[in-house]
Amino acid sequence: RILLLASRPHTLTASLSPVLLSYALLGRDKCLHMSWYVFCALIQLATNLHNDYADHVLGADDSSTRVGSKRVTSAGLLRPTTTLGLSLLLAASASAVAAFVLPHHAYLPFIAVTSVANVFLYTGGPPTSYVLGSFSYAYSGFADVVCFLYFGLAAAATPALLSSAMSPAVLGAGVVSGLQSAAILTVNNV
Repeated sequence: RILLLASRPHTLTASLSPVLLSYALLGRDKCLHMSWYVFCALIQLATNLHNDYADHVLGADDSSTRVGSKRVTSAGLLRPTTTLGLSLLLAASASAVAAFVLPHHAYLPFIAVTSVANVFLYTGGPPTSYVLGSFSYAYSGFADVVCFLYFGLAAAATPALLSSAMSPAVLGAGVVSGLQSAAILTVNNV
């Protein structure tokens, strides 16, 4: 139950919607789309857990004044090292899906590596703060742009690129999904 709370399942439509739209438009290769969704969901879950961890470590979450869903690390339900470890495990699992399950394409290593990096760059904090200092997408105004690009355009377009079926409709689906994901991010941060 604690892990379910920490994963914020109510936000998983951000990774599901662009993949479903892409599948509806392309109408083929269910296995590719399912594998891609697993990758996207693992990235999102890893990001949610790292955000929970980093906001606690950085002092941004105060469980006594928080409005919205409970953050398990600051509420003392999970130790910070446990939350970070789970985030790392999910990011590694996403990397394994990209490396061993998804078809090889020149574009895939870039999107996979940057997606995993985004897990930790979204909120920052350790371990990224050891290299980048206090930089993070969430606290520098880039989070909405990155969310739009990765949970919109990249999430919808990658299956089309992997199957050589890119179209304007898929890009449009990416734009719509990206706007939805940015809205979810905004509401989640209120």
